[in-house]
Amino acid sequence: MFLDEPEQRLDPVMRDALARRIQERADTGTAVVLVTHDPRLLVRTATACLVIDEVVELVDVARGAQIIAGS
Repeated sequence: MFLDEPEQRLDPVMRDALARRIQERADTGTAVVLVTHDPRLLVRTATACLVIDEVVELVDVARGAQIIAGS
C-alpha cells in the first residue's frame, strides 16, 4: 500500500484512526510505504525510515522522527 501524506487535513481523532488502520494492515502482512512530514505518525507506524533530503539516508524510526521534527 502506498500512502502520500494521508494525514493532511485530518483532525486529531481521524489521525489516530488512520494510524490504527495503517498498523492493522501492516500487522496482516501488507507492505506499507508512507510519505509523511508528521513525526508522530512515523513513530506510531514505521518499522524502518528512509529520510530524503540532500542525501538519502536509512535511519532508525526515532532518528527519522527527530529529523522530520527539525530536532
